Amino acid sequence: LEEMQKTLNSQFNRASDLSDSVDGKLGDFMNKHEALEAAIEDEVKKVTAIRDRLAALDDINGDDDTLMKRLDETKALQAELQAHENTIGDLQEKVGDIESQYQTPESAALRRALDNLEKKHQTALQKSEKVEDNLEDALEQQVEEVRVEQQRWLGTAREKVDWCADVSGDKYSVEAKLATIEDILTNQQQGE
Repeated sequence: LEEMQKTLNSQFNRASDLSDSVDGKLGDFMNKHEALEAAIEDEVKKVTAIRDRLAALDDINGDDDTLMKRLDETKALQAELQAHENTIGDLQEKVGDIESQYQTPESAALRRALDNLEKKHQTALQKSEKVEDNLEDALEQQVEEVRVEQQRWLGTAREKVDWCADVSGDKYSVEAKLATIEDILTNQQQGE
C-alpha cells in the first residue's frame, strides 16, 4: 500500500510538473501572441495613416512650389514606408518562430493579420509611386509650358529688335521703334 502511495504521489508530482510546464508554455505563447498581435495592429495603423496622407497629396493642382512640397512630402513618406519594411520583416520572422513552435489557430490568425499588413504596405508603396509620378509629370508639364511661353516671348522680342535695328526713316518711324524698345524692356519680366 505504501508502495502504491509512493507511486501515486510520484505520478501526481509528475502531473503537477507537467501542468506547470504546460501553464508556462501557454503563458509564454499568450505573451508572444499578444505582443505580436499588438505590434501588427500598430503597424497596420501606421501604414494606413501613411496611405491616407498620400491620398491627400495626390493633387496636381497648384503652382510649382506647392507641387514641389507635395513631391518632397511624398518622397519622405516613401522613406517611412521603407523603414516599415524592416519592421514588417522582423514581424514575419517572429510570426514564423511562433508558428513553428505552436501550431494553433491563434498562430494562423497572426499569419493572416501579417499577410493583411503586407498587402496594405504594398498598396501604400504603389500609391506613393503613383503620386510621385503624377506630381513629377505635372511639374514637367508646367516647366514645358513655361519654356514654350518663354520661347514665344523671346521670338517676338527678337523680331521687334530686328525691326528696330534699322534706325533709318522719318521721325515717326524712329519714335515707333523707341516705343517698341521700351515695350520690350517693360515686358522683360515675362521672358525671365
